[in-house]
Amino acid sequence: AWAPAAALAARYAGAASPLPAWAATTLKAIAQRAAEAANSRDRRATMELDRRLDTALAFAGSPE
Repeated sequence: AWAPAAALAARYAGAASPLPAWAATTLKAIAQRAAEAANSRDRRATMELDRRLDTALAFAGSPE
């Protein structure tokens, strides 16, 4: 997924004409999708850690 986007960006890097609207929209969508995927991975990892800590701490407390 990154190779075509990188090729598209490289094609217009330093070009005299600005990036076409369709290309800018495509690159923006790719970047947004990548950011959302990273956020989703972080959220899942945080939730998994929370579940593990909840289990580990369920038995913690003052001894009776």
